[in-house]
Amino acid sequence: MKFKLFVFFVLSFLGVQAQNMVQIGIQGANNQVRIVNLKQNGLILLDKSNAGLLKIKKIDKDLNVAWEVETDISNRVNFLDEFYDGKFLYLLLEQKNSINYQLLKISTSFAALQKSTIKTVNGFAMSHFVASNDGVCLGGSVKNEPFLIFIENETNAPKYYSSNLKGETLIQSVDLSNDGLVIAFLNKQKKS
Repeated sequence: MKFKLFVFFVLSFLGVQAQNMVQIGIQGANNQVRIVNLKQNGLILLDKSNAGLLKIKKIDKDLNVAWEVETDISNRVNFLDEFYDGKFLYLLLEQKNSINYQLLKISTSFAALQKSTIKTVNGFAMSHFVASNDGVCLGGSVKNEPFLIFIENETNAPKYYSSNLKGETLIQSVDLSNDGLVIAFLNKQKKS
């Protein structure tokens, strides 16, 4: 009987200790909501209303709201992708009926953000997105050919690169390293 009582108290204690939960209210029923895991630095909660108001909340690792900020964005954008480099969260938004993307650079330390527009080309289908304090790279394809878009923070002007490889070529990965970008391609050539 003592063993059963001991097991009951241990399980009850562990059950109480394991329940960390935070409830954060969302204003509208039709809002787009996205949660980005910052690993040991907590979470970012993104709440976009149909009116174009984006609420950004930083939740720390103890599940407390560290800060929150609001910004106006077009009501015609949708969340597309995000990239976290350890200091900043880069949020890529797709504009409806446009070839351009909107980029938000959000500091995860304090409530600050920057907005910019990325101009692409007709027919660009994005498949890879990486960013750092030095710039942004979008990888994808145009007419089934690999296509890269680089935007350096110093100039903020996009640079476009396409491949001239024979055969079927795909971008396998786009990664950041200490030396810069590492881009891997897959190439399949037909034998004659």
